[in-house]
Amino acid sequence: MDVRDLRNERTGETDGAVLKLDCRQVKNAFAVCIVTGLCCDKSGAKDGGEENGQKNLLPTTGPKEETVSSTNNVDLQQMGLSCDPRMTFVLSACNERHYEEALNMIQSLMMFSSCSFTLHFFALPEMKADAETQLRSVMNVFWFSAVKKQLFMYDVKYPEGVDHTDWSGPSKATTCASIRLFLPDLLPQTDSVIYVDSDTLFTEAAENLWLLFSNMKSSQIIAVSPDFETDTDSWYRPDNPQVQTAYVLPRGVNTGVMLMNLTRMRDAKWGAEIRDLEKTYKSQLFRLEQDLINLYFSCHPDRLMLLPCRWNFRPSHCQDNRCTCADAEVQGIALLRGGSSHADYRNSTKIHSHTIYSAFFNFDAGEQSFLDGFLEGLRDTVLGADQPDAPHCAYIYRRLVKDIEGQIISRFPLSFEV
Repeated sequence: MDVRDLRNERTGETDGAVLKLDCRQVKNAFAVCIVTGLCCDKSGAKDGGEENGQKNLLPTTGPKEETVSSTNNVDLQQMGLSCDPRMTFVLSACNERHYEEALNMIQSLMMFSSCSFTLHFFALPEMKADAETQLRSVMNVFWFSAVKKQLFMYDVKYPEGVDHTDWSGPSKATTCASIRLFLPDLLPQTDSVIYVDSDTLFTEAAENLWLLFSNMKSSQIIAVSPDFETDTDSWYRPDNPQVQTAYVLPRGVNTGVMLMNLTRMRDAKWGAEIRDLEKTYKSQLFRLEQDLINLYFSCHPDRLMLLPCRWNFRPSHCQDNRCTCADAEVQGIALLRGGSSHADYRNSTKIHSHTIYSAFFNFDAGEQSFLDGFLEGLRDTVLGADQPDAPHCAYIYRRLVKDIEGQIISRFPLSFEV
């Protein structure tokens, strides 16, 4: 059976019947997933149904719930509230650069949000003590003292029974990146978290992202954004030889920002299936954790919710003067990724995110006058490019700076009184 036969057979489905394929019937099981949108396990059974008398752990369809999880997270929007005291974030840092970026992320989180939150921070043992000191210093500056915050520090390690040599990769940074795959086991008492990569800046109140948990259907366990918005810019595409495993159609998903319902992930036996997929496809995984998550949700599309791209905006969303993230064009950037104060980020495609990141990095939140200096730095670096035809969608970043300025003046009005 070849791919054309599979496409024709799928086209002929009737009455909602699920096409069941044995991956051993075709030479390229990966092509089956790409062309048909179907993914098979080793036995040939597609997710979504009842096999061997075993019912699915999670329903494949169902109405939107009033709870984020099946246990305790209420839909705050329906209650007219903006803050959930259970708002929880996870960060990891395995080198000095990631640690520096993580401090920046925490500062940006507190700058735009007045809600209490919990932070779970994973660090290398040799870095953990210094990291905790610096994190508590940033989290307790007088500007943010009224916000209740909890910090829990952990060594970067894998759950019991997981062979670290399978997941650590050639660098410590790879170890940190793969930690997100094991959060249901590493945080067994935690219901839901937002995981973010260290190169993240919040530019809008984080509680607005947390509230998106309430949009999940009962079958959904994770929310992430598309990896790319257009076919021409996409990494995940059939003609990319470095992509050798199935991915979420049509262009894959990006795992730098993840809303994770850990309760549902544990119920779905997430950890066991992820480990099985890694063992089966290890030699084909170019981007270890992101490829694995794409592979998992190509088999379980009903368990995935997509986030708006404005909550994971990256320099790659700007090609010449073309912004490919429509949500950001309409509503503005809510979370910026891919910036750094390091020199290798000062190329033309990343210059605007680099300068915004540097403005966050260079201010001292412990100084009474830091807001004036921070806003001045933003205006000087980004608003100076005020030509309508400026490259790499500078107009999006100019809007972002104006949005940041408006939010800061609104939140700290006494700091700007004449």
